[in-house]
Amino acid sequence: IEGESINEEALLEAKTVYAVNKIACENYLDLYQRCFGIDYLIYRISLPYGSSIPQMKMSYGVMSYFIDQASKGRTLKIYGAGQQQGTLIHIDDLVKIMIESALNPAMKNGIYNIGGNDTLKIRDVIEAIGRKYNVKVEKVNWPDISNFAEHGDLILDSSRIESAVDYKVEYDFITWLSKLKIESF
Repeated sequence: IEGESINEEALLEAKTVYAVNKIACENYLDLYQRCFGIDYLIYRISLPYGSSIPQMKMSYGVMSYFIDQASKGRTLKIYGAGQQQGTLIHIDDLVKIMIESALNPAMKNGIYNIGGNDTLKIRDVIEAIGRKYNVKVEKVNWPDISNFAEHGDLILDSSRIESAVDYKVEYDFITWLSKLKIESF
């Protein structure tokens, strides 16, 4: 449902090849646990950003792509109005949560959403990046092939993992972006 958070019990809907693969992997992990006793821990991760690598030249992911483009003076493009919302999490927070939960035996064979404290519209994220690097943001029409695969909002309910792990998210996207010193990826 648009604008609502998704918990781990929400119906999985695969609209992309990537999503089909993720669902299949979750099913394989469950099968191997039942058949061979191999334990697992599944993380469903929101939109990560940031890097802990000091000499980073390029990172993967949506945020890194937009920052890279903006740092090179290129116009940023938003499909449609950019109204889709998503939870964002800094990579340092993500890794600490993953380590803490992986060390907790009570969490084995579980599925956990990991989102951050930020729920932002993609338009707001891209416009903030554009302001930082003084580049234009342009709205473009969705490519026809993307219309059927657009997943809409990605707001993850992280309450399950938050109740199991003693960790508070440290970063927020806008503050992190304002302090970002890397001029170009």
